[in-house]
Amino acid sequence: MLTQLMKYEFKAVGRIMLPLYGAWLIMSILMGLAVTILEKVVAVGIIIGFLYGAVTIACVVLTIVMVIQRFYKNLLGSEGYLMFTLPVKTASHVWNKAISAAFWIFAGVVMGLLSMGIIVMFTEGYTESFEAIRMFFKIVTGFLGAPKVVLLIVEIILLALLMTGEAALKIYAAISLGHQWGSHRILGAIGAYLAFGIVEVVLSNIIFNLFPNMEQDLERIFESASDFMEMQLMILIMALIVLVLGTVYFLVTYKMLDKRLNLE
Repeated sequence: MLTQLMKYEFKAVGRIMLPLYGAWLIMSILMGLAVTILEKVVAVGIIIGFLYGAVTIACVVLTIVMVIQRFYKNLLGSEGYLMFTLPVKTASHVWNKAISAAFWIFAGVVMGLLSMGIIVMFTEGYTESFEAIRMFFKIVTGFLGAPKVVLLIVEIILLALLMTGEAALKIYAAISLGHQWGSHRILGAIGAYLAFGIVEVVLSNIIFNLFPNMEQDLERIFESASDFMEMQLMILIMALIVLVLGTVYFLVTYKMLDKRLNLE
């Protein structure tokens, strides 16, 4: 059933985001042309630059809005009556929203990088840009080897997806707690989100106080390891931290929806 939920969710969000991403790519090409071919026509360059900025901001803002709206409207709003009558576990609803949010946030980051890459290729030239990319990968693969480079790329992508999923779950947990505040739900959600951030800072300080030599121990481990192993350790530590935080936020969201859901 989770697969069906995800299929519906991706279609619903894709109808809005995919055309917007297409417009973003088109404006990136026009922006590149404005910087190179149309650089002497100042007025045209200003207009294209304004439109490119507007589309970029729209993509960023709408991604955040969709992440929040799809969760609140589908599960805590009027549609919640229908969603929770489906033969689907509460955990599946949370997984569906978290996976979808992680994908679209990650897609937005990729599209942003692609947009900047298109503009750079127009300004620097295709040949120079591809040659720079080729030389970069040649140096990296020569240093680490092709299999390790591929492994690192996969790990970084997975870590990025984990981080976007954790960020979405943090928002969902805050919204779920704020929903318990009756007529002050938005204020409650904002307060809960800020409280999560404060708790994260306090816990990190407590951990470093309990283990004052942790930073030095990690530095010694990194210094004794090879460069590749150092990167692996850093990725592993970051992944574990993100997984722990994501699990906590998932459980908070699940408990609020499963035990304390109030759609009135």
